[in-house]
Amino acid sequence: MRLYLEGGAYKLTEFGGRLVMKLSHSKATLPGVKQVHRRPDGDLLARRDEPAPPGLQQLLAPVMRHGGRR
Repeated sequence: MRLYLEGGAYKLTEFGGRLVMKLSHSKATLPGVKQVHRRPDGDLLARRDEPAPPGLQQLLAPVMRHGGRR
């Protein structure tokens, strides 16, 4: 699953190692941890476990683990 983004919003997709998804009638979200890749013509949203397309920069990096800064 890859999506091209024009804007974005944070939505919880995993909690405690369990995948979660929103089931609202008009606002469905897909479960799973995501990664954003920077492209010259816009950003690409993919699952974190998908291989990065060649030459694209990953934008998301962990900043906290187990309640503390990395």
